[in-house]
Amino acid sequence: MLENWVKVSYAGNNDEVVIVSVQGYIDTTTSPELKKVINRQVGSGRYKIIVNLDEIEYISSTGWGVFISELKEIRENNGDLVLTNMHSNVYNIYELMEFSSILKSFTDVKEAMVHFLGKIDVVEKPVMTTAQVDVEQNTGQNENKESSSISIKTDNINGQVKVEYSTVAKIEKKQKAAGSALKENISKIIYDNPGLGIKEIALALKYPEYGGKEMKKRDVKKLLKAMGLIRHSSRFNLALKGVPPAEDPD
Repeated sequence: MLENWVKVSYAGNNDEVVIVSVQGYIDTTTSPELKKVINRQVGSGRYKIIVNLDEIEYISSTGWGVFISELKEIRENNGDLVLTNMHSNVYNIYELMEFSSILKSFTDVKEAMVHFLGKIDVVEKPVMTTAQVDVEQNTGQNENKESSSISIKTDNINGQVKVEYSTVAKIEKKQKAAGSALKENISKIIYDNPGLGIKEIALALKYPEYGGKEMKKRDVKKLLKAMGLIRHSSRFNLALKGVPPAEDPD
């Protein structure tokens, strides 16, 4: 159990700012625990969240996806999720993948608190481990929150198309419908798992929930480019805004 891997503390007069401190790595193994903590805070009505990365050495694509998963709801409630204390290797990925266009970052926790509170003379409440947070906030009101790094849902978008009449018009209609369904499946994968890379998206397409279609990585890459989703930042923005970008012109 990773009960000491994530620690939570609070700041502000009404404990309105949450400080989530993590250490080590944020990857497919540890991401669900972090997602669970963030979900609990949002579920309890706290929308000002600082993620302290001072002791983080590596963040995988799944890890970055955790920061985006609740961002839309957080901002709709006049809050924000920000990052602090990134080491150079983590910050380089943050800039390279253009996460800086989506997530704000600050030098340290105090600077982030100024962003939320407009002052730094605040007292942080005692630190709790994730085990303690579970006990304190497990009221049953947020049991419907999901906590998985790759959540395969049950609503099926079928990429299969029935055989039509063998006329040019019908074949073109079939191809267009198949292409449209495939794009819907890719968009759904990104909605559910914005941190996935191109190879992981290709693997996810094999699941029945996403059409059950096997595609090569290069073909997925071409389609993502046509959809305007070749960049990590574009896919994160799609998941955040829920609106697909315009397709690239031919």
